[in-house]
Amino acid sequence: MENNRFSFNRFGKYFLYDIKATWKNTGVLFLVLALFPVVTYLIYLLYEAIFTGNLWTTITTGEEVMKGPGIAVRLVFLVIVTFVLALVIPSRAYGHITEKKSGSEWLMLPASRFEKYLSMMLNTLIFIPLAFFAIYFLSDAAICLLDSSCGTPIVASNINGLMEEHMGEMPFRLVNNGFWIAFINYIDYAVVFLVGALIFKKWKIVGTIIALWAISTVFATAGSLLFIGTNMMTFAETMAAKITNFLSSNADHLDLIFNGFINLQIIIITAICAVIIWFRLKKLQH
Repeated sequence: MENNRFSFNRFGKYFLYDIKATWKNTGVLFLVLALFPVVTYLIYLLYEAIFTGNLWTTITTGEEVMKGPGIAVRLVFLVIVTFVLALVIPSRAYGHITEKKSGSEWLMLPASRFEKYLSMMLNTLIFIPLAFFAIYFLSDAAICLLDSSCGTPIVASNINGLMEEHMGEMPFRLVNNGFWIAFINYIDYAVVFLVGALIFKKWKIVGTIIALWAISTVFATAGSLLFIGTNMMTFAETMAAKITNFLSSNADHLDLIFNGFINLQIIIITAICAVIIWFRLKKLQH
């Protein structure tokens, strides 16, 4: 029978077991994604050698014109890899518990439902991203150390300056660079796809994407219908004017307002998904 009381000793043992099980299910994919700066560097050099002629120029003239991927290229790959990690890891790590055999074995493990829930949340939203970004940023920094043509490591880069260089002057500045931006974006996606991994029995990633599209379509349609009426249009115009006035009067603090809004949004999404996950696990039966 499941013991619903929380035990630190039992939780510690189960958490270690959970990490080992996650590594067994996702280890190879995790390492490929975490070491992607090395993959990016090798692919980039291969492209330079084959398609640009820089390798031939270096050989014939002695001039070092071969260059590694710059910060902009590496940031693009960081965004893509982080998104892939958030999509795939939750279903790979915990999607099996919706299956009859695997789910029954998971229910029979000697830990309370809350301990399993807490381990799942900590593993998916804290341990995995911390380990991933530690390896990712260290490998990125190592590439930059070995090849100075790559520029500044991502974790120490000035993302604000990069955005302004490519997009012009921005109305706000990101308060945090590097790690925190990548970390909160991972959590934003991972917690949603963890919900999908526990709700859908098949096609977990595809099902989650379709569900998100359907939800956004419903809200967009409902919002459009609400604003058809004259009163709602007037209300919307009034609110838009108030927001514009507020932003104008707080122009010096737009960066804090913008970042605060993003962080609040992610906190709300995470809290809602955490509640859904808890009730899903509580009602999980096989």
